[in-house]
Amino acid sequence: LTVIGYSVSDTIVVFDRIRENYGFTRITTERVLDDKGKLQDKETSTHEVSFYRGRRLYKLIEKNGKPLTPEEEKKSLKQIEEAIKRIDKREDEKAKKKAQAEAKRKKNGEEEEGEEGEDNAGSITDMLQCSKLLNPRREVFRQREMIVFDFEPATTCNPKTDVGKMAQKLKLIGAFWIDPVDKQIARLEMRLGDSFKIGGGMLASIKSGSAMAFEQERVNNEIWLPTYQEINIAARIFLFKGLNANAVTRFRDYKKFNVEAEKEKLKMPVKP
Repeated sequence: LTVIGYSVSDTIVVFDRIRENYGFTRITTERVLDDKGKLQDKETSTHEVSFYRGRRLYKLIEKNGKPLTPEEEKKSLKQIEEAIKRIDKREDEKAKKKAQAEAKRKKNGEEEEGEEGEDNAGSITDMLQCSKLLNPRREVFRQREMIVFDFEPATTCNPKTDVGKMAQKLKLIGAFWIDPVDKQIARLEMRLGDSFKIGGGMLASIKSGSAMAFEQERVNNEIWLPTYQEINIAARIFLFKGLNANAVTRFRDYKKFNVEAEKEKLKMPVKP
């Protein structure tokens, strides 16, 4: 994604290398509307977030503000072990395919092609890749000047990734704030432009207007990490039951585990 001469993907690899040396805490509070139309807390879960081979690991450490029971702790550890195995299998298969493609390329005397970015790194840019950008402007967000764009679906686009295909299917509409110095998205707002049916509408139908907001900020003057996320969903379940739900996630307690990441440190931001 290129915005006014800035390529967002240019800095993805650098940020990923630094990101793998960080861990943080994710606290999610789920709410539902009661009979009086007021949001009521349903459940709060706290996870420790770390990175393994470029992918996030989520370890449950608290439920509703209370430590896990021994059984819950055992289940949480097992889930982490299974996640690591899945990541290892996926990455090993990817490395094998890459080696096979490289051998074939050399055999045929073909030139090396540019590598695609990691799936997790390009998810936001993939969502916006097939969008039409509107109303470019500058605004101050968290005391930093940002470039802001509204966006809507670009019907002529043919997305290549699963994230891009899903974004186009949902007909996402919204706006995003991008830091022109670090080329990172500081805030993203989006909503469904049309209803989305699951199982032809028999299982569920998510109503248009369901929305999400996401924010991230610069941590330790070297890396952008998530700080806030909110999801509001209006849906119909099994043709009859209506559901209005809200989930707020806050990220905090950023910890750096590998001091060698200091060599990847970005330069101090300058005024754009």
